[in-house]
Amino acid sequence: VHARMCGFSKIKDRRIIDPPIIVEVVPGQGMDVSRRFIDNPEDFQCHITLWSPDCTEASIVVHPRYKPHMNMNFHPTSTAADKYCQCLVGNQVVGGQVLQDLDGETKIFFILNDLSVRVQGDFRLRLQLVCMPESSDTPPVVADTQFSEIFTVFPAKNFPGVRESTELAKHFWRQGVPIQIKRDFS
Repeated sequence: VHARMCGFSKIKDRRIIDPPIIVEVVPGQGMDVSRRFIDNPEDFQCHITLWSPDCTEASIVVHPRYKPHMNMNFHPTSTAADKYCQCLVGNQVVGGQVLQDLDGETKIFFILNDLSVRVQGDFRLRLQLVCMPESSDTPPVVADTQFSEIFTVFPAKNFPGVRESTELAKHFWRQGVPIQIKRDFS
C-alpha cells in the first residue's frame, strides 16, 4: 500500500491510497457476527484514523496557511481548531457491505476507497470496528481495534505510480462496488 500526497488546496485534488484498502470482518473470540449484521451490515461501522508508524500518536498538523488573527486589543481571535487540520482526508467512517468473496462466500467487508493523506511520510491506519446497538438506549460498542501495516505517502516527484488492482478489488467492482481499479488496456 502507498499513496501520493494530496496537499492542502481547497481544489478537489484527491490522491487516494493505492490500492484501496479492503477489510473483512472475521468473527473471533468474543465477537458474534450474527444474522442481524448480515441482514443489516450498516449496523457495523469502521472508523479510520491516521497514526504514526509506532502507533503512539494520531496525525494532525499545523495547517500551512494558518495565520493567527489579532483583534484591536492585540489578542488572538483564532482558535486551536483553526490552527490544526487532519492529515487524513475522505470518508473516515464506512459502513459494512455484504459481498461475495473470491470463494463465493457471503461476508461483511469495509471498502476504504476514498482516503487521501495530505503530508508525506510513513503512517499506519487505525481501524476501529464499531457495532451499532439495536436499541437507542445502548451506546455503540467498539468490538475491535487494529492497525494496518506501515505505508508510505510520497510527494508527486517520487511517487512510483499506481499499482495493479488486486483480484479482490476487481471482484468487488464486478459486483457493483464503486471502487477505482486499474484496467489493463494492452
